[in-house]
Amino acid sequence: MKEKYGKLYVVWMQLGIINEEAAEKAKKAGLIVVMNKYIMMEHGRLFGEDRELEKIRVEKMQELAEKMDAAGKTSTPIKVTDADFDETIKKHSLIAIDCWAAWCGPCRMISPIINELAREYAGKIVFGKLNVDENPETATRFNVMGIPTLLVMKDGVEVDRLVGVAPKMMIESRLKKHI
Repeated sequence: MKEKYGKLYVVWMQLGIINEEAAEKAKKAGLIVVMNKYIMMEHGRLFGEDRELEKIRVEKMQELAEKMDAAGKTSTPIKVTDADFDETIKKHSLIAIDCWAAWCGPCRMISPIINELAREYAGKIVFGKLNVDENPETATRFNVMGIPTLLVMKDGVEVDRLVGVAPKMMIESRLKKHI
């Protein structure tokens, strides 16, 4: 690894990852250790991102998600919560649920792709958005350890999962297997 990346200085363990044994070994090797931190959250905390603007953006996105097109097909992602998760996955035979958070940069990157796919696949697959900060029970229940995570549910059962940012073509090819 040293040949490819050069000398390492820091071991960064993502949000939810805590490994004291690994941290101790890394410290003994002279490395700086960061555990249970998400870099974009830390960036926002340190550089004061405008949370109010983000809140307005999220609310507007939710308003759009509640509108239906004239044919009655859901062409925008619907809001999914802990309270209605089971009912939602039973109601829709095929649904892809984007597990995200407002502070997550990669989540913001994938959101336009999810919106585009929702329009293109209206009537074939429903897309949902689950804010993991506001709905921790579902995130814990499905062992969502990193975001964005796209849970693909068919007839109420998880049949696929994509973690992280992926190109539209990759997401689309994974979803087509279940249509």
